[in-house]
Amino acid sequence: MSATKKITYYFDCISPYTAFAWFVLQRYKAKWSSRVQIEYKPMFLGAVMHATKNVSPAMAIPQKATFVAGDIKRNCGLFGAELLPMPSNFFTEVAKKVILIQRVIASAILHG
Repeated sequence: MSATKKITYYFDCISPYTAFAWFVLQRYKAKWSSRVQIEYKPMFLGAVMHATKNVSPAMAIPQKATFVAGDIKRNCGLFGAELLPMPSNFFTEVAKKVILIQRVIASAILHG
């Protein structure tokens, strides 16, 4: 039997792509249980983008935003996830609350 492998899963609760990756990890978790250890690490992608002076292509290029919207719809169908509408206060209120949620998750991981 081979040695246990490790997946370090960095996730940002605000990203729909994080949710899709989560579905994949959950799908295979039972099959991998004895061979793969999954380490969960919350991160704040917005801070990374800000620190690196990077801008999401979907925010800067209208055509990319259109593609991403369609891609998220397709992935929701693929993973059986519900697509929720974006609240009008997403950037002013919702995103700030997600940071608090990520901090709680990080604390739970650190302190068990």
